[in-house]
Amino acid sequence: MIRRKHSLVGVLLAGIALLGLAAPGRANFQVEFSYNGTTINVDGTLHNVTVGSTTYTGQTVYFLPSGGIVDTSTTGAINIYNLVVGSDSSHAFVVSASIAKSNMPGTPNVAKIDMQSLYIQNKTGVNGNSSLTMITGDTGFTAPNRPNATLVSTMSAMAAADNTSAASVIFNSYLDTTNKQFGTASPGIQSTSTIDLSNIAAGTSKSDNQYANVDASKTPYSLTQVARITLAKGDQLTDGSSGTSVMAPAPPGWLLACSGVPFLGLACVRRRRSLTA
Repeated sequence: MIRRKHSLVGVLLAGIALLGLAAPGRANFQVEFSYNGTTINVDGTLHNVTVGSTTYTGQTVYFLPSGGIVDTSTTGAINIYNLVVGSDSSHAFVVSASIAKSNMPGTPNVAKIDMQSLYIQNKTGVNGNSSLTMITGDTGFTAPNRPNATLVSTMSAMAAADNTSAASVIFNSYLDTTNKQFGTASPGIQSTSTIDLSNIAAGTSKSDNQYANVDASKTPYSLTQVARITLAKGDQLTDGSSGTSVMAPAPPGWLLACSGVPFLGLACVRRRRSLTA
């Protein structure tokens, strides 16, 4: 049984909680982290957390023995604090964020998943660069359901001012008409071009949008986004946000405005959180 901590942590989690709600009894909304053989999967629909071969169930807030707090108390939203992805806190990536939400089953104008306020530190102890893979996905989207929709992929990232080396983020967005969880390679896959945010120097940020015309008339479909984040030992990504959206045809200005929403967290870079693992 995962033990509960004092109420101060609950206040912290409330402070980073997302606002999005999702319908109950829906297909699973998940985020998964992988580094050096360690995989942590968070199911925001079933409120389960799986670390390697161990699955924790029966709660909505988990204090993991491996390190970190996972909050799935709002269905369709996932929040984490000091999540340790690796063998131990000295050989891992440490991740904190108001991390992900989904509007499944979508609206006539947009279906989307997104990620916000992402903080990552490389505490692997490995000299040089190491990479963390993060996958976010949801199934069961039924709208927009048009043959001439637009898939929009957005990514922004900021490197800490005291980083010792350039950071990088490789990001991809996918629509899967076979409705597979984390669908990235099935015959029904449609995707945008890869976003490559390479050589993010210390104290600077980068961002990019990619678009693709897609057929979203076959429903239900799934959406998946994959980020591969590379940092040198001890370095940090202090703020990151992303979005994967399917949009009905709309004027270009409206499309750009909607796709740019994830960048607001970066453009208005707020306080730098002081986090400890």
